[in-house]
Amino acid sequence: MKYLHDNGLKTWVSMEPYPTPNLVRQDLTAILDKISFVDKIIFGKLNYNIRVTEFQDNKNFYDECANTVIDFCDKNNIDYHIKYGTQKKDNKRTEKIFKRAVSSEALSFAV
Repeated sequence: MKYLHDNGLKTWVSMEPYPTPNLVRQDLTAILDKISFVDKIIFGKLNYNIRVTEFQDNKNFYDECANTVIDFCDKNNIDYHIKYGTQKKDNKRTEKIFKRAVSSEALSFAV
């Protein structure tokens, strides 16, 4: 992937679903360092898994991970997207997209 990036292609990495430490122990900073050349990073939590909710303080864990990704990307001039529901405070732009989609679906069912 680095070869492709170094030769002018846009590269990105999707880091999702990112597991909680009770499932897999990982060093997020080490992973980010390995992909520091990419143009964009997408980060999101693991959804629909009961073991994630069993991890004590999982909401803070994902919030801290998202902040680590954001800080890393800002420092390295990398675009990023934090998936909806990963942080305690969600991206308002993403919320608007969901609201529009729900409104459109409601209208199409009403017809």
